[in-house]
Amino acid sequence: MTLPPWLIAPSADDLPVGQVHVGIVGNADGGWHVALLYRLRLSASFAWLLHLAGDQQLYKDEQDHEDIKFYCWVKPALAPEQQLALALLCGKVAEKNLSDSIRFGFTPPIAKVQDDGKMLLGSTDVGLTCASFVMSLFSKIGVTLLDLENWPSRKQDEQFISGVGKNIKKVDEAHGERILAAIAAAIRCRPPEVAGASSSPNTPLKQADAEKVASVLLSALGNLPKSSISLRRNG
Repeated sequence: MTLPPWLIAPSADDLPVGQVHVGIVGNADGGWHVALLYRLRLSASFAWLLHLAGDQQLYKDEQDHEDIKFYCWVKPALAPEQQLALALLCGKVAEKNLSDSIRFGFTPPIAKVQDDGKMLLGSTDVGLTCASFVMSLFSKIGVTLLDLENWPSRKQDEQFISGVGKNIKKVDEAHGERILAAIAAAIRCRPPEVAGASSSPNTPLKQADAEKVASVLLSALGNLPKSSISLRRNG
């Protein structure tokens, strides 16, 4: 199958300074994970992965970190100045939030990000997923990837959220209960929908359009090897 032009497999040397790519990876359990690959210095021998891997697990990893290997990247449909703004924002978010705890959850669908990169969750917010984390950074630079005002609830998403809440409850009963209590208000945007939407110049995408571009992405990824990302929670 011919890969779409926005799906690429760069090495660290291929990623220009001041640019960002969106990574999507599958795991052996059938789940998906999304991350941001960015590079700020030409002298760096690798690019950085910024991703929310689970509850209180915001990571800034080297591109070829042994626990998470991405095989393809989506080149987002951003102007050069937007690419630079997003790359700089990734650096700020990593600096301001790695030592703090970003909880995992499905409300709000997009978090506020301060100019210095600090991510803000309100008192009634539960937490973010890997997908809503990425959407929050795009939103900060003025790009809304998905039309959340018209995002119908899907039965599979309710089941997924319930399963995540029950699993987290085993290690953190209080937080697991918060996730389960917020199911009615939760919005789940799937990682392939977010990664695929980043390739579109016509954002925000409605759910049906996001599902279509996600389908194209997953078809292209179908024969690629899986990552060991199953060791971490997915969004």
